[in-house]
Amino acid sequence: MNSKHKFLLIFFILGVLTVTLIKVFEAHSAQLTMLKSAISHSYKINSDVLLLRKNEKNFLTRLSWDEIKKFNANAAILENNLTYLSQLLKEQTELQDELAHLRNGLKVYQRDFEVTSQCYERIGIDFDHGLKGRLKQDYIKIETFIWQLETQEFAFRDLLEPYHHQLLKLSYSEKNFLLKPCHKYVDRFKSSLDVFVNLIDNDMFLDTGHKKLFIQMLTDYAASFYALSDAMLMLDQSPDSPLVALAQSARELEFMGRDISGQIVDRIISSEKGSRTYSTVMMLSFAFGLLSIALVPFLLLMTSNRPSWVLIDEKV
Repeated sequence: MNSKHKFLLIFFILGVLTVTLIKVFEAHSAQLTMLKSAISHSYKINSDVLLLRKNEKNFLTRLSWDEIKKFNANAAILENNLTYLSQLLKEQTELQDELAHLRNGLKVYQRDFEVTSQCYERIGIDFDHGLKGRLKQDYIKIETFIWQLETQEFAFRDLLEPYHHQLLKLSYSEKNFLLKPCHKYVDRFKSSLDVFVNLIDNDMFLDTGHKKLFIQMLTDYAASFYALSDAMLMLDQSPDSPLVALAQSARELEFMGRDISGQIVDRIISSEKGSRTYSTVMMLSFAFGLLSIALVPFLLLMTSNRPSWVLIDEKV
């Protein structure tokens, strides 16, 4: 192999080496850019989780239908963001497993929120729906019935005043329970109800038909209150309450969201260290390549017995 061929071969090898290093550096830089985008998106996912917690707390404090709709809409957004993050990290096997756990955690949280919201819907988001609405209607029926008795000829207004008083006592116990659910107010309601029933039984001015109808209305009202109190006590005080499961799944979801962000940060730190190493290698390689390109003609000239113009004009 003559000198010209040697020169071209060395130059070709240096060129291939340089191009290879450039491609490796570009691939590593692209991966680093992807990881930085992933961590930015993971912080957004953490914000989405906190927004869901806000919707949850707003629903529990305000009992608003709108908060249920907001929760479901934001949960769908979080699911889409998780899918996008999974695509960004499709080559990161370990992170894919963590994202799968996070997605499962979201499903559990959504399920627990749905169960909790259904319990509140059964109780009544407001006093026109659910058990609260039924209780309100039963109370109005009794109140209307008493007023109707006063308009009848055989009724005496003064004799019906105890009924108004006793109904207000029932309503008072009911409202206290709604403000602070506890067995104490349930017992007070039952005591007032017993007094009310005895009052009707001992009334000499009411005929049997009116007494039976009156007591049936009270029985319906009491049944509605007991159903409501059982549901609220189970929700607030039972260890099997959906609120307990909801709080646990919410904490786990928050933890998994923070954990995935931490893992992505660790990957970025590791990748940045690798990037600095690659940068150093690249700089040394370029310096070596330029030095070699500059020295090769000189070395070939020194080791050749021919004049330089012969080397240049030599035909292959």
